[in-house]
Amino acid sequence: MRDPRSVRKARKLSLEEAWRSVLPPRLLVAAVDGGRMARRLRQDGYHVDEAPDGAELVRRLGDLAPTPERREPYDLLIAEASLPGPPSSLGVLRAIREVDWAVPVVLVTDPGDVESRREGHRLGARILDGSFDIDDLRTLVVNTVPSPR
Repeated sequence: MRDPRSVRKARKLSLEEAWRSVLPPRLLVAAVDGGRMARRLRQDGYHVDEAPDGAELVRRLGDLAPTPERREPYDLLIAEASLPGPPSSLGVLRAIREVDWAVPVVLVTDPGDVESRREGHRLGARILDGSFDIDDLRTLVVNTVPSPR
């Protein structure tokens, strides 16, 4: 028999919260060659969209812009600092923060790109070195968003 308290709690969930509790977390991978990352994360059970350049990144984020009734469209954004633009991935990250989107961001940078690393940190992104192992990314994702399994 169900605990009546859990039924009461379920009734308090908004429709979006109820869907989010049964759907896998949504990730957006913004990288020129993000296919390897996206495939592995899909195998782990995440819903993954891809954006190969800044224009597609903006389109994907703009299509699902949060409203008072709906939270951020993605649970995690993974972006290469060197993503072709305009706009650059750092420019998009600045815009996201200016409108107070709280979506967690992982910024993949080249090891020698000190400026992008510094700016990414300032904007609240987690930094991942461009020569990362896919398991490093998977660990970072699991520690940032709920596991789908």
